Amino acid sequence: MFYFARFRVGGTTSEVAEGAIRHFSSKRQTSLDLKGSGAVPGETKYFLGLEDKDKLQITRFRLFIGRLLPKLIVTFPKSEQFLHYSVRLSLPSFVLFILLASSELYNLIDYLSRGDNEGVIESLIIILSIPVLTFIELFFTRKKIRQAMANEAGKELQYN
Repeated sequence: MFYFARFRVGGTTSEVAEGAIRHFSSKRQTSLDLKGSGAVPGETKYFLGLEDKDKLQITRFRLFIGRLLPKLIVTFPKSEQFLHYSVRLSLPSFVLFILLASSELYNLIDYLSRGDNEGVIESLIIILSIPVLTFIELFFTRKKIRQAMANEAGKELQYN
């Protein structure tokens, strides 16, 4: 799949980063792309996780209103000791993005080639809303990752 962003985990050690992701993830055995990620109120887990031999993938639990945002899959390669992670759209979100963007782009070209300005604004709004919604979800996901790492670092300090 296409990873559109890569981030470095800052301000923590690889052990704390790995512990935070594992502690705040609910482990699953199936692909996260097609798995629902609805949140259970009151649960202390932030993510659904899927682990294989070379990477750990997570997706953020989302409340009902958050399901309007595209689903992101965050991948922590084990070779990088949980100090970097990459982000991509889930398969349904990616397909929806491609379909909406291509159809609206086609409509926009059609409107402009006919000299008809009616519908151009709506097409531009739909085309631009897709990346905006993706970056809103990216903001929430990164915030939860930072929150999990801060909670794990605080817990480690309490035990030492």
